Amino acid sequence: MRRQHPARPPGRLAECLRAEQHLGRLRTDADPSHTAVVLLALLFGLGLALANYEKNL
Repeated sequence: MRRQHPARPPGRLAECLRAEQHLGRLRTDADPSHTAVVLLALLFGLGLALANYEKNL
């Protein structure tokens, strides 16, 4: 996967994840750019699901 633009949220998160890799707190075989996109998509989906749940209460 190509690197994300650092000014966009996935790019900023990928930079943080890359720094965590260098500190040894994130597996070295994890792709920071891919991980950032997956994590943000998961959080976005969770937010939508919770908003829909609250709307239907």
